[in-house]
Amino acid sequence: MKPYYQDDDCACGCGAPPAKGRRFISGHNLRTIEKTDAHRQRIAEGQRRAWETKRTRMPLGSTRLDANGYRLVKVREGGGRWDKEHVIVAESAIGRRLLDGEHVHHINGVKTDNRPENLHVMTKSEHGSAHRSLDSLLPELIGEGVLVFDRSEGVYRIA
Repeated sequence: MKPYYQDDDCACGCGAPPAKGRRFISGHNLRTIEKTDAHRQRIAEGQRRAWETKRTRMPLGSTRLDANGYRLVKVREGGGRWDKEHVIVAESAIGRRLLDGEHVHHINGVKTDNRPENLHVMTKSEHGSAHRSLDSLLPELIGEGVLVFDRSEGVYRIA
């Protein structure tokens, strides 16, 4: 397919080269649009509508799960900041902030079990070793019949 426009410079006059087949660098077309009072009023009305329909913000201390299954806690108003609950609990237990390279390990493997007795602070390499040691036990537990694979469900179960 032949591009609809072939030139070396952005059509806004900035002199920068746009992507192949494009007249403008993204957003530069807005530089050439005449902004009338009607245009400005439509923009303002859209912003008012967006503000009025905006969802209510969650209060401090609210919790939610992130994409990886860890529980997050809201710790700051306004723009909002959400910290991982297990990190907050571990830092409270050790009486300081985590250092660079330190990780919090869930001993029982349950990402939402953030009791202090289930958390252990360790270095990144120690954390990797802990997970590898757990993974290495799986064949042994299956071999001894402690765990079985349920083919109908596609999951491991305690025998």
